[in-house]
Amino acid sequence: PIDTSAFIGEEAAKALVLEKAGLTQDEVFFDKVELDKDGGVYHYEVEFRNGFTEYDADVKADDGTIISWAVDRD
Repeated sequence: PIDTSAFIGEEAAKALVLEKAGLTQDEVFFDKVELDKDGGVYHYEVEFRNGFTEYDADVKADDGTIISWAVDRD
């Protein structure tokens, strides 16, 4: 099992991406929040929607750095 005690946690990852998007928890629907590992780096994949706008972000699990950010407006 993975020792996640040093990770920021899903709630903190969600808070960080909401802040970047300028939105609140009440304004969005989260499609996905999960811990993943790419190239030895653990990150949270966070996908959420606000109306017709979809957000997709990867947040480093250890320090909360947003390492990828995409916004798609339908």
